[in-house]
Amino acid sequence: MNLAAIDLGFMYTKSIINGQLIKVKSVVGESRSLVFSHLSDTTKNAIEIKIGDKRFFVSDLAIQQSESIYYSLRPDRFDNMIIKALLYTAK
Repeated sequence: MNLAAIDLGFMYTKSIINGQLIKVKSVVGESRSLVFSHLSDTTKNAIEIKIGDKRFFVSDLAIQQSESIYYSLRPDRFDNMIIKALLYTAK
């Protein structure tokens, strides 16, 4: 993998990997069993990240499926699980 850059934006997290732009909404939610997982639209862009023993949904999946969602716009944004989940997604 050839990672060129990561931009932890307030609206979107963007990265360039091998010349390809990856862009996801900067939203993270707690993972749980998928509701309506049989719908193709729900799982098409499904992003789930595992950090330690915790699992998180990222981007649209977090918005659609998580009961609690978190944004990167926080005072401690460079030292929390939300940023780690977005960084793992970007790479």
